[in-house]
Amino acid sequence: MHATRVPHVMFTLLALVAGECAGHDPRGAALYARSGASEAIKAALAETPQADVSTRSVLNNLLLWPVPRRITVCFHSGSPEMRRAVIDAAKGAWDLERYTGGNLQFDLENLKKLQDCGSEPIADIRIALDPRAGNYSYVGMESLRQTVSMNLSLSSPQDERLNYLVGHEFGHALGLEHEHQSPEIKKDCRWDFNYLWTNFDWGGSKDYMESAFVKLQNVIEQNQRKYQSSFYDPESIMHYSFEPTAFLDRERSPCYVKAEAQRPSRRDVDAIREAYGADIRERQGVSRSAIPDVFKRLSASRYNEVQHLLSMKSRLLAGEPAKP
Repeated sequence: MHATRVPHVMFTLLALVAGECAGHDPRGAALYARSGASEAIKAALAETPQADVSTRSVLNNLLLWPVPRRITVCFHSGSPEMRRAVIDAAKGAWDLERYTGGNLQFDLENLKKLQDCGSEPIADIRIALDPRAGNYSYVGMESLRQTVSMNLSLSSPQDERLNYLVGHEFGHALGLEHEHQSPEIKKDCRWDFNYLWTNFDWGGSKDYMESAFVKLQNVIEQNQRKYQSSFYDPESIMHYSFEPTAFLDRERSPCYVKAEAQRPSRRDVDAIREAYGADIRERQGVSRSAIPDVFKRLSASRYNEVQHLLSMKSRLLAGEPAKP
């Protein structure tokens, strides 16, 4: 990937989930932490030898959807009206065919059906509409391993937050990470963690809550930068919007934004174009040939989670069904 054009696709390197319980992403993050995929990939990247470009490339792209692919959706719950509102908002936010040149698209025939997931989920993205479970989504291909890969807590098809929540969570399902953690933020956000912990239902530990907010350090490890990013984008739909009291510096915090974005920003769109654009098929070909060697290099038991993901990606690249 070309770092100069990737604003906030943390290409599986930090595949944290987004969710919003009491309005701000907590429960989803806690749920996703238990899957271990993000931490496993980060640990493997940290141990990647400097010269092993193919291994690093495979890991950096591990959770991106293989292409060509038509993304399918099913529902575990929700009225037809609610399901239709979600589908319309997702298509309105992410014009995948145009952004990716057809490499990644929504399966429009599937979306029309508003189908049930049933006892065995059959779609790429498996959505529940449970108002008690918060808003969250697993990142990219990791969705295939979850019975429920996304939850949306929406009150009605006219919910004023519908466009933001659907756009944000589908952004994660496509591979985007939280923008407020961008390594390109020049100053610390200075979150008031005591306020956040006290006023929102996080469903996890305080330490994990803090890990979903802190700035990612784009340090150079073995002559390779850990994250691919460019300019910090406060207009991103992947950015949290909290009240001033969530920051020690109130409105002066560089991470304070007055309102949630209702549509992906230009840089959000650029990130999807970079992730699934003109050279993705060539990169996938390289990945497919490199995966067996990467699998051997990461054969230790501490890499079990990464091995599982590598096996799933290899099957998908070969056109075979993914086994959760």
